[in-house]
Amino acid sequence: MSKSSHPIIEFIEVSKLFNDKIVLDNVNLKIKENQLLGLVGISGAGKTTLFRLLLQLYEPDKGKIEYKGKKITTDFKQVVGFASQEGSFYPKLTIMENLEYFGKMYGLKKETLIENANSILETIGLVESINKRADKLSGGMKRRLDFAIALIHNPQIIIFDEPTTGLDVIIKDDIWALINKIHKLGKTIIISSHNLVELEQNCQKIIFVKEGQVSIIDHKLKSRKKSLEKLFRDLHK
Repeated sequence: MSKSSHPIIEFIEVSKLFNDKIVLDNVNLKIKENQLLGLVGISGAGKTTLFRLLLQLYEPDKGKIEYKGKKITTDFKQVVGFASQEGSFYPKLTIMENLEYFGKMYGLKKETLIENANSILETIGLVESINKRADKLSGGMKRRLDFAIALIHNPQIIIFDEPTTGLDVIIKDDIWALINKIHKLGKTIIISSHNLVELEQNCQKIIFVKEGQVSIIDHKLKSRKKSLEKLFRDLHK
């Protein structure tokens, strides 16, 4: 079977328990390459656990997760980039120093690291601020630095956790424009957000997580009679 016949990521009957409580229950989920997906769920629904399984911070108690048709191994960490809501950079380091630090963590050779960093800074729009310390950056620029760190090892899959939380409306527009720009580079992107309007405007499909169960909304605005917010409210009645 050719690689193209496989989804890039597949959860196969995946369950995860904590203290005998089921957090994810027999989840089956297929994610195609180069999709831009939104992930939605109330607190405790299981979406954070789903993220952490993808990042290999947790192991499934049942089932398996596959990447391009093969069970993921420790090497899978090289395939995934993650930008958290809290920020992962070191405030006392410059933008370039942060990228060098995280690039070395991924085992990048110096030549590859510099090449990747220069390309990313151009894409992200941080070239002119390369020598600025992270704690001197504006909120929007700090978010861009988080994106740059997530991209430094050239991952195929990128997870953004609440990328526009705490930003004003203009900067939010800039961040979404940047996310769409990254998506056009051929990346598969999963975005967790409570902002259903933003997800509705930008994502191709939406993953709803409720009480450990997962469902996918095939996101075609013109063919749906209900808004994403209405669907979400109906799901939680």
